[in-house]
Amino acid sequence: MTALRAVTVAVAGFILAAAAVTAGGASPAAAHDQLVSASPAAGETVGTVAEVALTFSRELLGADSGGNLATVTGPDGLFYETACAAVDGGILTLPVTLGSAGTYRVDWRAVSSDGHPISGTYEFTYAPASAAAVAGSDAHPCADVSTAEQPTESDASQGVDTGLVTGLVIGAVAVVAVGAIVVLILRRRA
Repeated sequence: MTALRAVTVAVAGFILAAAAVTAGGASPAAAHDQLVSASPAAGETVGTVAEVALTFSRELLGADSGGNLATVTGPDGLFYETACAAVDGGILTLPVTLGSAGTYRVDWRAVSSDGHPISGTYEFTYAPASAAAVAGSDAHPCADVSTAEQPTESDASQGVDTGLVTGLVIGAVAVVAVGAIVVLILRRRA
């Protein structure tokens, strides 16, 4: 009877281990890079701004493909960036000339070091010492990039990550099946 108990404990251990591995593999998005800091920062009030700089946790991919994009929209709904975003390692910069005082929104999209697109939005307040006469633009200076079809998170996650989770689930089911067969064989012998 002790052999049966040992096998039962071993099978239960395998089941728990397989469940833990499967649960750990079910969240591939946790591996994506993240926005670490921004200048100007979210919620910050600034008097002058020459560029928006976004710093990520790792080096961005797709610097030449247009997969990295940022826009700055003013309180009037117009664009205030003066050129396309540039990428240098893990830093995305965007030159801007802001207009009137108010809340400005930064929208960004970047290609994470794992190849998946990541994106976000935040706002900051512009409060210049003197009134600016700069007018925004109806069109983004990189309109061809912003309207180009880019991979989405759901498109990108259809590859290895989904296969990994499926493989882990199948492996867990196989471990449970083998354990059940071993238990049945040992019960017959006892």
